[in-house]
Amino acid sequence: MNNKINPIIWKLLWPIRAYIRYSPLPRGKSFLARHLIFPILPSKGSFTTDLGHNLEIKLRYNETLGCSILLYGGFETAELDFLSKKISTGDTVLDVGANIGIFSLVFANAVGVLGKVLALEPHPHNIERLRNNIELMVLKMLKSFQLQQDN
Repeated sequence: MNNKINPIIWKLLWPIRAYIRYSPLPRGKSFLARHLIFPILPSKGSFTTDLGHNLEIKLRYNETLGCSILLYGGFETAELDFLSKKISTGDTVLDVGANIGIFSLVFANAVGVLGKVLALEPHPHNIERLRNNIELMVLKMLKSFQLQQDN
């Protein structure tokens, strides 16, 4: 199977995706997601998405986090915004159960180079993905720094 969503089918499903994402009515949303959206998502493969706060993260189509971001445009955005405002440059933050790093990346962005984020994750597979997402963040920061130096 293809590792990407068919863009034509994805665009044709915009009314259903809009209903699931924006409608205050809960009726039928899980049915539509389960029977129309999830079946077209690749069983394997990943995508990189904007996490907000000038951050990107790599997610999988077939996982809850990936599906949530595809359908709803974000994952716990209110919590991330609230916590990022409460954290100051230079702080030390503990992320217990860091999973693949959504909160850890936002925390790292908030504490800056003077702070620390201690991300604890027991699952070896998630640790590998957490490291990959941290690497993606660092590479983006280095690229941004390089562009600033060139100008």
